[in-house]
Amino acid sequence: MTEEQLEQEALGWLEEVGYTPLFGPDIAVDGDHPERSDYRQFHAARDEEC
Repeated sequence: MTEEQLEQEALGWLEEVGYTPLFGPDIAVDGDHPERSDYRQFHAARDEEC
């Protein structure tokens, strides 16, 4: 199994339980739609919580 295959499998599992992957630069502090106030913060929310 390659790293890419593992990543896609993990993203699939997360989607199955209600998470939606977002593009990191878009939600970065200086991105188009910031979801955190600094780069040390971790952001994870299920779709129904957003």
